[in-house]
Amino acid sequence: MSEYELSLLRQRGIVARDSKAQRGEYRFMLPTGFCWNELGKIEIDPDEHVAGVVRHVFTLVP
Repeated sequence: MSEYELSLLRQRGIVARDSKAQRGEYRFMLPTGFCWNELGKIEIDPDEHVAGVVRHVFTLVP
């Protein structure tokens, strides 16, 4: 592929990402211990062990 074609693909990808973000449909990698639910909201991982560790970490932060 030429540099021009690569540039066009990158621009189209950025426009697509921004469009999804404006519609509220953009999902991205979350930190360990968090996940997306069925409604598209961020929540603590349903795994009880993981959730317990995340809650413990938040109790340690002053």
